[in-house]
Amino acid sequence: MLSKTFSLLFFLKKPRNYKSGKMHSYLRVTFDGRRIELSTQRDCEPEKWNARAGRKVGNKEDVKLLNSYLDTLQNKAYDIHRHLVDHNIPVTLEYLKSMFSGKEDRAISLLDVFRKHNDEMFALVGRDFTLSTCNRYEAALGNVSKFLYYKYKAKDIEIDQLTYSFISDYAFYLKAIRHISHK
Repeated sequence: MLSKTFSLLFFLKKPRNYKSGKMHSYLRVTFDGRRIELSTQRDCEPEKWNARAGRKVGNKEDVKLLNSYLDTLQNKAYDIHRHLVDHNIPVTLEYLKSMFSGKEDRAISLLDVFRKHNDEMFALVGRDFTLSTCNRYEAALGNVSKFLYYKYKAKDIEIDQLTYSFISDYAFYLKAIRHISHK
């Protein structure tokens, strides 16, 4: 898998129509030049916030509680990222956000869509498709799976990560590595 930048930052954000008082704290997750902001569900007075450290300043119990909570969120974000990288799961901000919020809904993956397509084709053998056509699509699924491992050392990729570069690299892989030409 390609090495991409991953960083976290806690910051305060003014609510709408803000005059004075507490501000909401957020966690900004930046990955590969893109970012998302997640609410920490906590507030802080701006004069007690250290923007450089991304933490509340002081020694009182409420300060220690907030900073401990922010440390926990930071560790959770790093753990999620590490889990995805260790298991060769493509990292996306949307997936990080869903795991962080407890909704581990996976985005739609290429191989899942491909398998669903092939299953539907096999169900229509004799009506709309021949068995040999379905077998060619199964071979194509196998080639895509092998390409993902060859190029990215990944088992699957999410649909929203497909780019022109992915497609052109796959076409090159079929011709140069697998020696498959279009017929």
